[in-house]
Amino acid sequence: MKMMSGPGLDWPAVEKLMHADDDRFEDAVSSLTVRELLDLVTGLQQAMADEQRRFDELTLELQAVQQKSSSDNEEGPQQRSLSAALCASQLKLARLCARNMRCFTQQAIRAKEDRAPGEARLTPSMTSAATSRAPDLGTRYNGDF
Repeated sequence: MKMMSGPGLDWPAVEKLMHADDDRFEDAVSSLTVRELLDLVTGLQQAMADEQRRFDELTLELQAVQQKSSSDNEEGPQQRSLSAALCASQLKLARLCARNMRCFTQQAIRAKEDRAPGEARLTPSMTSAATSRAPDLGTRYNGDF
């Protein structure tokens, strides 16, 4: 994977965060900027694609082994090993997906925080001008719709 461009996270930082324990990941994500979150999402999505390829390869390999040993009712050591690797890959993929969704959630929070100050910039004169032009719905409403 190449380095990220711009003022966000570099690849080693992304890689470190992707493999951090859950508490460390949560603390870091909560403090990242939108740009840094985008970099982390990019890294997570690349890791998800890589892991999905690995999962697919393991699935094909397991199917091939199962076909070769279909006459045996017993699972051999190779099948057990591939099954365990498949389960581990599935868990890793699920963890990466959950972390990716966490980043999207944090991006939404950041976007809302970034919009909030702009929405609060109405001056008193703007507010009074807007309300003076607004129709008085209270006098027109008669209780029927």
